[in-house]
Amino acid sequence: MTTLDRRQKQDIGLVKHGNYNKYNIGITMSPESDNLRLDRIEEKLDKLTEAMVAMARAEEKIVNLQGDHEKMYERINRLSMKLDDIEKKVDSNHRTVTMINKLFWFTLIAVAGSVITQFVGM
Repeated sequence: MTTLDRRQKQDIGLVKHGNYNKYNIGITMSPESDNLRLDRIEEKLDKLTEAMVAMARAEEKIVNLQGDHEKMYERINRLSMKLDDIEKKVDSNHRTVTMINKLFWFTLIAVAGSVITQFVGM
C-alpha cells in the first residue's frame, strides 16, 4: 500500500483536528477536480437536453400520427358506407337480371312451343 502525504490526506479528510481523534468527514477538492466535476455535470446536462429534445420530437411525431390515424379512420368509414350503397345496388340489379333471365327463357319456350305446334299441326 502506498502512503498518502499530508496534502492528499487533507484533500480526502483524513487529517486529525487538534487534540481530537476525529477525522474530517467532508472532502475538499482542488480547483482542477472541481472543473472536471463541472465538466461531467455539463456533459450529463447536455445528454439530458438531447434526450428531452428527442422525446419532444417523438411526441410531435405521435401527435401527427394520431391525426393521420383519425383521418384514415374517417376515410375508411366513408368507403364502408359507399360499399354498403354499392351492395344494395348490386342486390337490386341481381333481382332485375334474374327476372329478365326468367322472362327470356319463358318467351323462348313459348316461341319454341308455338313453332312446334305449327309444324305438328299441319
